[in-house]
Amino acid sequence: MKELTEQEFQDRIQAIVRAQKIFIESGIITNITDAFKLYQEVLAEREREIFITSSTGGRLPAALDKYIRPKCSKCDADMGLRVINEPKGYRNVNGYKTCWECFNCAHEEYSYKTIEEWMKELNVKSQPQPQPKSSPCGGKEDGIYYSS
Repeated sequence: MKELTEQEFQDRIQAIVRAQKIFIESGIITNITDAFKLYQEVLAEREREIFITSSTGGRLPAALDKYIRPKCSKCDADMGLRVINEPKGYRNVNGYKTCWECFNCAHEEYSYKTIEEWMKELNVKSQPQPQPKSSPCGGKEDGIYYSS
């Protein structure tokens, strides 16, 4: 599996953005994969793989990859953190800021904590700390509300 360096990652993102601006925003193509393929064939200054897989399981690297992720309380699989950008209101009635999502069973645990607050609380992988076995913070008193 290929793991991109920060420079390779930035180069790839910039190439995708250029492909989007040239081919999608102009109305020539509507699919980003097709736009990126065409960009690579016609305009690219260097060759890039169309599809990449990485040590992160096919997803893009995330800010929390260096931290020990909490385990799902339902199936014990690793969870990923999703930022909720909607302010409190019609689409975010409770005003949640983040949501832990299970990669395996899609269980969700909502939180009022920001990603920055989670980064301060979580342990870095290189530290020999015990990994949490269940939910990230243990219940409603810590700002986590569980989906049914």
